[in-house]
Amino acid sequence: MIPTPRERRSFLMRPMATVRRLLGAILAVGLMAPTAADSAVLILPVDYEHYILTAASTREPHPQKTQAGRANLQEAADAIGAATFTLKPLPTLTRAEQITLDEHRALLELVLKSSIESIKKGDLKHKRSAYDFRIGQGLDWLAEKSGADKMLLIVGERQQSTKARLAMFAANVATLSTGAFNVVPALGGSYTAAALVDLRDGRLEWANVQSLSRVNLGNPRRARAVLEELVGVYPDSDLMDLDRDEKRR
Repeated sequence: MIPTPRERRSFLMRPMATVRRLLGAILAVGLMAPTAADSAVLILPVDYEHYILTAASTREPHPQKTQAGRANLQEAADAIGAATFTLKPLPTLTRAEQITLDEHRALLELVLKSSIESIKKGDLKHKRSAYDFRIGQGLDWLAEKSGADKMLLIVGERQQSTKARLAMFAANVATLSTGAFNVVPALGGSYTAAALVDLRDGRLEWANVQSLSRVNLGNPRRARAVLEELVGVYPDSDLMDLDRDEKRR
């Protein structure tokens, strides 16, 4: 028997309920049924950032770990994408075309990331009623130039706490058990997300998310496992399954 995506989920990639509810809500807006298996897809360069959370609550970029994570995720995305979709290479772009693509990419990332904050604040319901989740229709030229129908965006972020911050967290939690008031420092949230967008109408067609808790993306095999669970399950998505389960209630 072939295991389902749920059964193949690694303990290293436990779902983040907040992010899953967010993207489930996005999918509930009325996205088109996934059709990329029969379409040509181009994969945008992976956007991954690795940060260090210090005891002083500063968030410091870690260039070496960012570069290693990006490279490993990109290699895995290209391999898994080739086995999942019909791929088209990203063509050579003029400076003006690259700027236009970057603007649309930034908007798509903003939709995903700002919606995470919206679900936390409880105002996503208003945004769903007032906006749709498209990035415009300004990429027709990329469809013509590349021969692709859709583009796949993969983004990720890891916030790694220092040993000093972990020790502070443990100490503050311990004081709570005594009844004393204390502020427990957050340990950060880490994730990868994938979004599939139609190049002609800018519609978000499919999305998925995975937790990166304690996953070392500097290890190519770990990065490959993350992308297998994130993109390799297409057209399945735990987020879409969650959405359907909620509609049945």
